[in-house]
Amino acid sequence: MSPIKHVSRQGSVLNRHEVADMLASPERPRTVSHRFMSAACLDPLSWLQGGILMKRIVQLALAMLALTLVTVCQARPGPGDVPPDYLGRDRHGDDLHVSDLRGKVVIVTFWATWCGYCMKELPVLAALQKMKGSNDLAVVGVSHNDDLEAFKKARHNWRSLDVILTYDAKDQRIAKPYGVNTIPHMVIIGRDGRIDDVYVGYDESMLDQILAEVDELLKQPAPQAPAAAAP
Repeated sequence: MSPIKHVSRQGSVLNRHEVADMLASPERPRTVSHRFMSAACLDPLSWLQGGILMKRIVQLALAMLALTLVTVCQARPGPGDVPPDYLGRDRHGDDLHVSDLRGKVVIVTFWATWCGYCMKELPVLAALQKMKGSNDLAVVGVSHNDDLEAFKKARHNWRSLDVILTYDAKDQRIAKPYGVNTIPHMVIIGRDGRIDDVYVGYDESMLDQILAEVDELLKQPAPQAPAAAAP
């Protein structure tokens, strides 16, 4: 590639090295800002082209960021998908999986003690669990991005609630596969073991809709167990 050329006041053509020598001469102050301004004045077209190139680099970076965000959003399981199986450990230290609850409607809600709405929602879901019974419904509250001691205290205070409370450690083994970035985050799973709906960043105004959706899912019959193979 040929060097960028600049036109002097006398009309002769100077290359970038000659321009640098000229700017470094005793006749001109040796300041970076003066050299940049002198280069822009000598060849404004090249200076403008450099600005356009920088603009294109910024645009490319923004496009790559947008693509990354789209990829992250697409990675979040949605309606019709089989949900990630692992849900943590219950109060007895036993591993809990979605597959263990197949045939039931499952509500997986990610919460934290610092989330005001979450602290209101869990007792409501516990009341729903008690009303519908454990044969048809399972409510699992996964503590997300919270202090372990705060979780243990909340679980102790809520020991009489008919919900399963688990804790997601710092590695977010539970939250990451579900694509949880903020709470509240709720995943409703049908009797067939597939996600029916996902709610993110909702508030009390959505609660009636959520409960109505759960009622509709509970009306659906549980899937039949596969027939045993003939001996």
